[in-house]
Amino acid sequence: MTKKLAHINTADTKLKKAFTLAELVLAMFISSLIVLSLAESFRNALTILEKIQTQQQTSHHIRNISELIRNELAGTYFPVLDQKNAPVFTLNSTDNDSAMEFYTLTPAYSVHPSQSKISRLRYRFAFDPNTGQSSLKRYQQYFAAGKPISNELCDEILNTTFQLSLSCKIKNENDQWRQNFQSFTKLPQAVKIQLSIKDNNDNNHSAETIFYIPCNQQVNNDPNTE
Repeated sequence: MTKKLAHINTADTKLKKAFTLAELVLAMFISSLIVLSLAESFRNALTILEKIQTQQQTSHHIRNISELIRNELAGTYFPVLDQKNAPVFTLNSTDNDSAMEFYTLTPAYSVHPSQSKISRLRYRFAFDPNTGQSSLKRYQQYFAAGKPISNELCDEILNTTFQLSLSCKIKNENDQWRQNFQSFTKLPQAVKIQLSIKDNNDNNHSAETIFYIPCNQQVNNDPNTE
């Protein structure tokens, strides 16, 4: 009798330790919820990381372009040109096309300004409606004694979805910003750079830089032409 009771108690204990089908299904369901929750959290973390990296890259582009143009405008000067009808500064800017040309003592794109040579620089921004892409190209030609001593070199600074607007302020013109200016005798008082880049998530990142040109007095190369 005692052996039978012991056998029954052991069987009951084994039954109590086993899981029922309903308990297994419930456990699997809860485990699936946990796994899905972790996967969603991981996906959200990756999305946030990609956005941060894109924003950092976009900010990097904006900062580099602004600093490059600022450094080269800092060395703007009046060359004694051995060419007729050669303006010392030209700016034409629209929504889809902008160009700026000037002479500088400190070209700073590929070399340190202290190791650079006198150059004529030309920046060209253009928007391609067929591809929706924009490009910013920089042209450089070395000068010596008022004459070009090299072919014009071209570098593509940026090719992505962005907008670039340039404008300049002329001294004694009621502080008005102009998007079109050409002069044979003087430089603008300041140049304003407005740059907006759209990242992979269609978010716009914008920056505006105003740089006052140290040398903006008038020269007498040809006072009748401007």
